[in-house]
Amino acid sequence: MSRKEMKKFIKKLCPLFLGPVLLTGIAQSILASDERTDLMIGCDEYKPYNYFDENGNLVGIDADLAQEACHRMGYEPVYEYNLFPMPESSIILDSGHRI
Repeated sequence: MSRKEMKKFIKKLCPLFLGPVLLTGIAQSILASDERTDLMIGCDEYKPYNYFDENGNLVGIDADLAQEACHRMGYEPVYEYNLFPMPESSIILDSGHRI
C-alpha cells in the first residue's frame, strides 16, 4: 500500500473511531447535568387526594405521588390549581376550551 493510499485509508477511519468517542462525551455531559425542568400539574382541592395545609402547601395522596414520580424522573412539579368547580369544568371542556 502506498503512502497516499494509506493517508486516504486513515482519513476514512478517523471519523469512524472519533465519532462515537465524541458522541459519548456529549451524552455523558448531558446526562450528568443537574438542571431540573418543571412539570406543570393541574390539580383541584378534594380531600384526601389534594388539599392545602395550614401553610398553603398542596398535600394529599395525589400530591405525594406526583412529587415522588417527578423526583424519580428528574422533574420539579409545579402545581396549577383548577379554579373551576366540577359542573362548570364539564361545560367549559365541552365547549372546547382549556381549563
